[in-house]
Amino acid sequence: NHLINEELNNARSVATTLVMKGGAVTIKTIKDHLRKPSKMESFNGFAKDYVLNINKIRHADEKRSYRTIMAYRAFLIKLDQFNPSIAFDEIGPELIRDFDNYLAGECNLIKTTRAKYHDKFAVIYKDAGLRKLVEVMPNLFAGYMGRNKPKHVKLALEEIRLFKDKELKDETDNFYKTVFFFQLCTGLYYSDLKAQRAGRI
Repeated sequence: NHLINEELNNARSVATTLVMKGGAVTIKTIKDHLRKPSKMESFNGFAKDYVLNINKIRHADEKRSYRTIMAYRAFLIKLDQFNPSIAFDEIGPELIRDFDNYLAGECNLIKTTRAKYHDKFAVIYKDAGLRKLVEVMPNLFAGYMGRNKPKHVKLALEEIRLFKDKELKDETDNFYKTVFFFQLCTGLYYSDLKAQRAGRI
C-alpha cells in the first residue's frame, strides 16, 4: 500500500506540474514523466524498454509479429553479452565495428546473420535519436546491414496451432518441425542454430 500511495502521489505531483506549465495532462505524459530514469542511463536500458513496449503504441495493422519480437529479444541478449552498459555517447563507428567483431568472433555468426542484429540496433538507435537521447550519425551502420530487406512471411496464429497439432509420419519431418518451434520460441535464426554445439546454447 505504501508503494501504491507513493506512486499515486508522484502521479498527482506530475499532473500538477504539467497543469502549472500549461501542458496537456494525459496518461502518456504522466507515464513519460514517471518512467524510471535508470532505464535511460544506458542504451541497453533504453533498448529493453523499446522492445518491452514495441507493440503498445502501434495500430493493430502495424504491430510487430511474435517472430520479430523474439528477434529483437535475441538482439538484446547479444548486446548485453557484448557490453551490458553502453553509454549513449559511446555509440559510434568504433563501437559498431567492435560489436560486429564480437558477433563474428565470439558468436561465430556469418555476415547475413550479423546484418539482422545490426538492423535491430539501427532501428532502436534511430528511436533514441528521435527522443534526443543521442545525436544520430548518418550511415553509422553502412556496410553492416543487409543490402535488401528480407521478405517476411507472417504466419497466422491459427496456422501455427494447426501445424503444432499435426502428426507427421516421417521422423525427419518431425525433427524439423521441432526445430521450427524451437526457433519460434527462442528467436534464433537457422544459421545460428546450426552453429550451436552441446553446452553452448
